[in-house]
Amino acid sequence: MKQGELKTIENKHHEFGAGLQYQTTYIKLEDGRILPFQFTRTVLKEALVRANKNIKDIPPLQKSYFSFTWFVIGLAFGVIACVVAVCN
Repeated sequence: MKQGELKTIENKHHEFGAGLQYQTTYIKLEDGRILPFQFTRTVLKEALVRANKNIKDIPPLQKSYFSFTWFVIGLAFGVIACVVAVCN
């Protein structure tokens, strides 16, 4: 599971009033610790509504240099494949 990715998990020890499923993820905190979190769908919906109401307060998502590098490499191979296909 990747950091920031949401995954639905089953509640294996379902108690009265508890949800059957949760959304789980790992989040890196400002102090560098990476901790697991679980949310109900209701809490996630509320958080999305709140975020959309205050969208200007949210800093932009930073792109990873590593993923950008792989994008450029993939793009280059795609261009090369097109050139080879046209030339043959």
